[in-house]
Amino acid sequence: MNATNRFHDRAVLVVEDEFLIAMDMAYAIEEWGASVVGPLGSQTEALDLLARGDERIDVAVLDVNLGSHTAFDIADKLRELDVPVIFVTGYDASSIPERYRAVPRCEKPVDQADLGRALERSMHTRYAAPGGPLNPVELRNER
Repeated sequence: MNATNRFHDRAVLVVEDEFLIAMDMAYAIEEWGASVVGPLGSQTEALDLLARGDERIDVAVLDVNLGSHTAFDIADKLRELDVPVIFVTGYDASSIPERYRAVPRCEKPVDQADLGRALERSMHTRYAAPGGPLNPVELRNER
């Protein structure tokens, strides 16, 4: 499968409050063949979308810091729905609660290759799977 179709027929939720970052991620995800749900810019928008339950979501990319909120309530809801999550953040791993330390994390500025690898892994892995999600250092070492 070529790179432009690697996520064909997949739906990726993007929650990012910085417009340009959100658009860059959405563009890359669409170039890889997936459809983008959003991008959404706030915790409220994301929780409302999940409460409606009318969108298919295969994986979610969440900015950890969404203004005055964090993405962890969104991640909790997605976990209930068995949807894998990737965190995007400018903060180090200590800003991530223990329950989400195994979740893949892409550091800002987001490297598209790292994001692509994290999406690939997340679509085939759940939170506690053996040999599960990679941390940012491991993602970069796969290059």
